[in-house]
Amino acid sequence: MSAKAGSEIPITNDELALLKGSATTYLKGVSFRPRKTVAQQQAELASKDKPKGWSSVRASGADSALKSVSVLDIARTLGGGEDLMDSTINTTLNEVRRGLQIGLHLSQLYGRFSGLQTLQERRNKGQLKDDPVSESLWKSQMETQAAIAVFAAAYYICWKLNDYKQGELSGVSSSFTALPEPVTLGGQAGAFSGLMFHYGSYLEQAQTALEFLKVTQLYFKAVLDELKGRAQALTHTEAFTQNSYRLENTTFTVNGFHGEIHGSSGAALEFKRVELGSIVGNHEAKRFAARIAQYIMAYDVAEKKNPMVEFGAFPWTSMYMGKPGTGKTLLLSGTVTLVHDYCKALGLPFRYHPMPNTMVSTFQGGSAEQMQNWMNPLKNPNEIIVATIDDAENMFESRTRQGTSEGVRGIINTFLVNTEGSSAIVRGNAIVCFATNLPDQVDAAVMNRIQARARVDGAETREDFADQFYLWAQQIGKMNEGLVDLKKPADYEFLSAQKLRSKVERKLEQLVAFKDKRLGTLHDGLRREGFTSNQYDYFGRYFAKLIVEFPAFSSRDVRNIQTAVMTRFFDFDFPKEWLETRAALVEKSYEEKRSMILEIAKGNMGKLTFSDVLFEETVQYLDTTVGILEGGFARRVEELVEQARVNQRAQDVLAAKT
Repeated sequence: MSAKAGSEIPITNDELALLKGSATTYLKGVSFRPRKTVAQQQAELASKDKPKGWSSVRASGADSALKSVSVLDIARTLGGGEDLMDSTINTTLNEVRRGLQIGLHLSQLYGRFSGLQTLQERRNKGQLKDDPVSESLWKSQMETQAAIAVFAAAYYICWKLNDYKQGELSGVSSSFTALPEPVTLGGQAGAFSGLMFHYGSYLEQAQTALEFLKVTQLYFKAVLDELKGRAQALTHTEAFTQNSYRLENTTFTVNGFHGEIHGSSGAALEFKRVELGSIVGNHEAKRFAARIAQYIMAYDVAEKKNPMVEFGAFPWTSMYMGKPGTGKTLLLSGTVTLVHDYCKALGLPFRYHPMPNTMVSTFQGGSAEQMQNWMNPLKNPNEIIVATIDDAENMFESRTRQGTSEGVRGIINTFLVNTEGSSAIVRGNAIVCFATNLPDQVDAAVMNRIQARARVDGAETREDFADQFYLWAQQIGKMNEGLVDLKKPADYEFLSAQKLRSKVERKLEQLVAFKDKRLGTLHDGLRREGFTSNQYDYFGRYFAKLIVEFPAFSSRDVRNIQTAVMTRFFDFDFPKEWLETRAALVEKSYEEKRSMILEIAKGNMGKLTFSDVLFEETVQYLDTTVGILEGGFARRVEELVEQARVNQRAQDVLAAKT
């Protein structure tokens, strides 16, 4: 196997099986010379003068004698000395061993790809004695290899055991306090020996199977955090960080030293396949889904960037919104299906990343931590990622609403930090798609981050409803052929109205007008003053007046409108071969991709008038946003009107009975 920069390398079960014996050896027993033992660490923490940070020198009174620990013997003793161990302990040990196998495997790959294997062979022959440069390189690569081995092992163990028996562990105490000393990185064997020695030392204090599990979770989480912190100091890491490694049939992926723990179901996430052409109505929303699906395919894995981002035409956060039952969830599935199929055809690594409905935690700060864990994979530059958030009003409920929980506030704050700021890097390989019935209940700051909004109104026309019945009848026909006796229309071909449409080009200012009266009044006032929408000053004056009328608007809304305008100029179908043949687009250099897309876009731009497009997108964005702001008020008024009707009817019924 060879490594190609930016590629995804599978971790197969057959490869791991070859390392099962080596991993088991570390469970059976290790010998290590600790600078500080777990007992000394705990004693120091219990004292009044407990030290701060890591101890960089041998602890006072530390015994540097060789010590031995057997994790397997500890597990058997805790299980009563029986060969058949407790199921919790058995599951924990199996996952620890699998983590060690993965660590060993990735360290072997690093040795091969980095040239360390060749250096080691030369050193074994004594050829590095008079070559200080190569000797220094060998030492630094040995340290990096050890870090990779320990990191990958700890990462998998944390990932896999993250939610194992979560409910049962909530009240379980643990003896774990902290790592007694930094993880040894002199070499892979020494690193694993130190890792398992301190792990076993903590396990010796466990009294129950659940304590055994909890110690394992806490210990390897601490190891993972330390390695993530030390990664920046490592050298010669490119042979590891330039690739992505995925454990087959799972969502576990290693991408450098990121180590995001975002779920551990163990199996690759499945999704409901939905073809956009089978979604009835919602033409604008389907068109938008098709566009962002092809935009993300322009991502350059080697350069870690997307020309669509450079063009300002990549709305990486979007929202499908509308009343219940109109097809929002279908559109999420349709978007995922389309991107998945493109990635499969083009040989690109794909991740479906839905937000779980268990994000809100009952533990203090737990929701924010879980949200951060969910957000972290979006920073992975080696995959094409579609993240979906259904029923977004539940997770992102406005912080100004009475009763909004601290957990929801933590989720929102974490989302905001990760979508605006120095760490919020948009590379163009990930899209986040929201769906909600109640956009007015979504926190205002979150809505402000959402760059594109698509109305999902469901079936509206005669053709839409006919197609809805046709799709239903097709399902019945599969169960009982000939049962459905409805006659087909003579003037309509089923599903022909559901094909993707392009935006109609027109003289926009003559046909497009603000629906909201207040927005229209601002526009009319400027027109009377002699300003038209082909002038900078029109938009400058309009938004200055708008912010006075609607203080919630900001410069970010202007940027969202600008993204919508640029998306319009790139509103064309990518050539079919770009999305089906890897050599046609994916394997091109970044500059070639950029030039190819821009060439088609220039032709598309020639049909459009910039000022007209800007005006249309401004009208659409502002009308939609004001509609969201006013939606809650309108709904509450409607609820009161309905209640008044009920009260009146009740009074009429009561009067008739008396």
